[in-house]
This record gives sequence, C-alpha cells and structure tokens, in this order.
Amino acid sequence: MQLDEPRDGLPPVYSTPTEFQHAAAALAAGHGPIAVDTERAQTYRFDDRIFLLQLRRAGSGSFLIAPERHRRELPRILAPVLNPETWILHSAHNDLPMLRALGIYPSGLIDTEIASRLLGVDKPNLSNSLQHFLGISLAKGHGRENWSRWPLPSSWLNYAALDVELLIELAEAQAALLEQENKSSWMAQECAHLLALCDVDAPEPSWTGVKGVGTIRSRKQLAFMRELWAGRRTVARKHDLPPFKVLPNPLLLELARRQPRSKKELKDAVQPQRRLKDVPSRVRAELLDELSMALGRARAMRKETWPQRPGENQRSGDYGVKSSDPLYKASLQAVREDLEDLGESLHLDRGLLIDARAMKKIVAHSVNVGPLDDAELDADYQRFDVRPWQQELTRTIFHRHLQASSNY
Repeated sequence: MQLDEPRDGLPPVYSTPTEFQHAAAALAAGHGPIAVDTERAQTYRFDDRIFLLQLRRAGSGSFLIAPERHRRELPRILAPVLNPETWILHSAHNDLPMLRALGIYPSGLIDTEIASRLLGVDKPNLSNSLQHFLGISLAKGHGRENWSRWPLPSSWLNYAALDVELLIELAEAQAALLEQENKSSWMAQECAHLLALCDVDAPEPSWTGVKGVGTIRSRKQLAFMRELWAGRRTVARKHDLPPFKVLPNPLLLELARRQPRSKKELKDAVQPQRRLKDVPSRVRAELLDELSMALGRARAMRKETWPQRPGENQRSGDYGVKSSDPLYKASLQAVREDLEDLGESLHLDRGLLIDARAMKKIVAHSVNVGPLDDAELDADYQRFDVRPWQQELTRTIFHRHLQASSNY
C-alpha cells in the first residue's frame, strides 16, 4: 500500500507567533509522544538551520512550522509544550543538534531507526522501515530541495507532512516486537545515550575538516589554508551562502599551496575556467578582498605559530599501539569475528554491539598493558560510553581474547 498524501489533508504552514500559539495549544491538548521531523537547506545556505518543522501528536493532528522569520519567538511559544515530552524521530542524530539550536529539545526519545536496527532491518531508512513493519510506502522525492524557499510548493509540503504521518504507528509496532525479543531495555539505553550525546553545543566547523586537507604536508601551507578558510567563511556567513559554493574546496587547497603574493596573482588563480562563475559579482569582489587579507595574515605569521598537521600529535588507539602491531591486529581480528557471530545470532549488526572506536581502544589497551581484569575492562567501558546491555553481551568475548592475547 502507498500513502500519497496525509490522511487528514495537507495542514497549513504556520509562520507567525500567533500561529505558533495555535499549534502549541493544539499539541498540548493531544496525548502521547510527539512525532518530529525537520527540513533544512545546508547545500543552499551558510548553516544547517531548520526551515520547516513537522510535528504530529495523537489527538492533535499534524503541524508544519516555518520558523525563519520568528526564530526567537518559536522556542518561547513551543518549548513549554514540546520540551517536557517524549519525541519520536527517525535517525534522530541528524535532527537533534539543529533542534537544540532552534531552542527545543525533548525530555525523552524514541528513535525508530535505532529500533529498526535492533530488530534486524538491513536498510533501516524510514521508507524501508515503514514497509517492513506497517506494509506502507510513502510518496517521496523532495528531500534535497531548497527548503529555504518561500513560499514552499504544495508537493514539497505534502512530502514533509508524510514524514511524520506514520511515525507514531511505526514506533508502536516496533515497541511490541522489541518487547517480544527482550530488547526493550536495549532500545531505551540507546535512545537515552543518543539524547545525552546530542544535548551539547555542536562543535564549530574547523578548517581541519575540509576534504583533502590531509594531502597538504607543509606546515606553512597549512597556515595559509587556515587563514584562507577563515576568510571564505566570513564572506559565506555574511551572504548566507554555503562556504563550498563561495570558494570550492579544491580551489581553497590550491591557493594554500600556491600562496599568491598579490591581488593580481590571486585573481589570476581563480579566473581560469570561470571558477567563481556561480558566485554573484558583489560576493566575488568581497571574497577576493577577504582572501587577499587572509594571505597577508598567513605571510606575516611566525614559523612557530604555524599549525601542526591534523592528527599529528595523536597516538594510535590512545595507548601508543600502532595499527600494524601483529599482536594488536590478531587480537582485534579475533574479537571482530566473535562479535560478528554474536551479531548474527541476535540479528544485529556488529556495530550495534559495540562502537568500532571503543572496540579498537579496548583491544589496544590490552595489548599495551597486558590482559585486562574486570575492573580495568569496566573502566574502559565507562570511558568509551559502552552501554550496560552492550557490556553484558561483549564482556565474555573481550575476556576470552584479551586474556589470551599473548598467545597470538
């Protein structure tokens, strides 16, 4: 069965404080958890802020909220109703940071993607999850649109409303199966962990995250890279444009390597093939000025202030164990194989049993200091945020292989 439009019709878009008040009153009169989804425009705007907020609650119906013109008023009006409640989201890690930035955040979480993974769904996206558990598919096709447009086309709004239309029913169906398979406590722990993980300020973007920065070997070039990145970001923020559209990453890296010594050299570097042809002329002029100043700042830096290469001072595994160490490789492979077998028996992906990063660090710890006793393993479990249900399932595997690691 395919659902092509909301069963109660397409709700209007609320975009004013008065309309926010109406939505808040209606949601407060409903009952049960609140289904939540968002639409954003990161490839069209400077940041990943929310341009459409979709809400649905039993007894209330669905609501489409456009916060852009009244971002300060929205949390003042909606947070008292939304924040004390449990929310249902699919793939909540994608939405929670931006919801928190908007000023709303749940007290409890039901993530239907996590439930799908715990119940063995191979491709746990929303479409597959709805088909798997409810036998219903949704009309799709507008996920990558420019949601900062106004007004939004009705076909896009229909798509957005459908994203919360069945979340409550999906969560209920999954909850019954999780209970049957004795996985309800696992689900609760995973959702609580994710909720706590996202309830912090998102880290600011860094020049070290630019794709390809690892190919730059010279610290001097890295100094230019950092300053050019900051200059690009200043212009992108001012004009609410994605930084990569103001100056593509490959060109940013090229400028860091070439280090033009004059504004003419800078212009010559960006003119071939009309590399900035999609950048408005007023933005292009500001960008060249900002990049010229960035080049000047970098050139004036003392050598001792040049940045280190990203990750240069990090030790492998946090325990000084190299990934090529034969004992580490053998121990890690043995642990992985047993986790794979355990995952298959429980219809779980190995990555759910324990995070790959935590697994590697625990193995590295054992290789570094010798077999881990219960207290040491418990300390590592706490240090690397391994949940109680994961500890219970993996403890025997770690002890078996880490106690015997000296024999590999």
